[in-house]
Amino acid sequence: MIGGIIACLYLGALWYVAPLLAPNDRTVPTQLRNVAIVGIGLPLVLASLHALYAPVVWVVLAVFVVARMRRRIEATQADLGMCLTLAIAAVLVWPPLVRPVLDGDTLLYHLPIAASWAQAHSLWTTASPAWFYPPGSEALASGLLLTAGRWSLPLAGMIPLFMIVARLYAYARASGASSLAAGSVALAFVSTPIVALQTGSLENDVWLAAFVVEVLAGGGDWKTLGVTSLIKPVGWMWGLLNAVSARMRAQALLVGMMPLALWLVRDAILLRGAIVPPEPMPPYFATTIVGGIPQSLIDLASGIGAHTPQTIVWLVMIPLGLAFERSRPFALVGIAGLLLYVMLPLSYAYGGTNWALAGTSLRFAMPALACGGLVAATLASRAPRVATICCGLLVLLGMGTFLQIYSSDSASHWAWLIAVIAIVAALLASRTRDASVAAFIIMLVIAGGWYAEQRGPSILSEGLRDDNGTPTHLFAWLAQQAPDRMVAVNVRVGLLILASPTTEVIPATASTMCRLAIETRAPLVIASNEYGDSHIHAEERAQALRCGKAVFDDGSALVVAP
Repeated sequence: MIGGIIACLYLGALWYVAPLLAPNDRTVPTQLRNVAIVGIGLPLVLASLHALYAPVVWVVLAVFVVARMRRRIEATQADLGMCLTLAIAAVLVWPPLVRPVLDGDTLLYHLPIAASWAQAHSLWTTASPAWFYPPGSEALASGLLLTAGRWSLPLAGMIPLFMIVARLYAYARASGASSLAAGSVALAFVSTPIVALQTGSLENDVWLAAFVVEVLAGGGDWKTLGVTSLIKPVGWMWGLLNAVSARMRAQALLVGMMPLALWLVRDAILLRGAIVPPEPMPPYFATTIVGGIPQSLIDLASGIGAHTPQTIVWLVMIPLGLAFERSRPFALVGIAGLLLYVMLPLSYAYGGTNWALAGTSLRFAMPALACGGLVAATLASRAPRVATICCGLLVLLGMGTFLQIYSSDSASHWAWLIAVIAIVAALLASRTRDASVAAFIIMLVIAGGWYAEQRGPSILSEGLRDDNGTPTHLFAWLAQQAPDRMVAVNVRVGLLILASPTTEVIPATASTMCRLAIETRAPLVIASNEYGDSHIHAEERAQALRCGKAVFDDGSALVVAP
């Protein structure tokens, strides 16, 4: 519960100081954007100065709070439709909030990057997988991890979700749509499974989509462009597309790209002595959609139909937008984004996994799909009843699919009740001067953090079992021992960090594990959750035992002290 309270203080401070970035625009979408910029920028700057310590974060925030108190910035009352739309989106927030971050890529490299910054108090570290990737969600997550703890991490994935909802709603209203039509369009997009499933994770596709929407519809400045260029390796391409579409001045474009240039310099400096060297790039052309035509398009269509059919709506909206002058810029950027998507590595298949057939590669196209959402927001005023009915059905279908995925988790069954409470708080907002909304958010964050903290250890253990199906005791052992560092093979680094946030975890392979364990004087852990080949697993265990003495072994995991 303490972590939830601290998370409220941290996020509340970010919300309070955010208007310093745009004192003349206190609208909800701009406020959320500035919360994200401060939340990313503060840990990023401190980490670059070797000063990413919790007390330093709080001191800097306190200075910002004092500066904000000295400024007279008029508050802007959000309209009721905006509040109700954001309240309904709480259905998507509750299920991931009450459990640890468990998404595969989050555990593979997003969380390890954020944790390595928090542990080293600096971004000048190479001890995590993909340490060279431009930081987006990882920067904000490092601040949350350092101040509020590991169980608060799902909050990092909810900020971009609300950014998209608020901006799509605001743009639809500005285009003449009714509150009902605007809210339906915004909720329909974020309820699309490929988008909704990134809620509560540290994946950054939804972050990139949120900032693409901001630049295109919110008139983003160099700060927005700077963050966009730091999200994913393709962020700079989207930044350039958006800057050209928004007719951004050359000076703003150059300043906006400066953070990426500095990041690349940092990568070049660290590359030579990297603890975890970059993995070899997969074959490029063969892993792309365009390289697998026509079969790749057939597989992609099958994946969309089976896993995320709502995506078809946003794909259709992109070319449709060409027919209308106001939506044409969004359509052109969306088409360019789709062309970029089909040429991205890993957009089709690699390593025996067909990402297109599974529907998961569409996350790389999320910024382009968001352009389809902007087209729908622009056109909603032309046929408000059609937009409301069609998008309302998409909301019900998307949220139903989302909750079905979480149906095995009993805590997620409260999602609709949480949304009802949120709606009541929104209805009372004008009478209570937003105190009801603040009270609901505080309740949501504290209750979600408490649930995650209580259930987290058992959920981690359930995800790793021996051949008889018995949950592992590895994470309980790790939480008790809390070694300074570990070398890990065949286990997602993020799982070990969730068990012991202060432990530096170095990923390794069978060929490097003994050398790394001896050089770093760290325990070596081998588990069985990355691949299930029992023969390979047995060979790795035997090889590990030749490195040192077993200090933990429960069948599903082995820890060796070199």
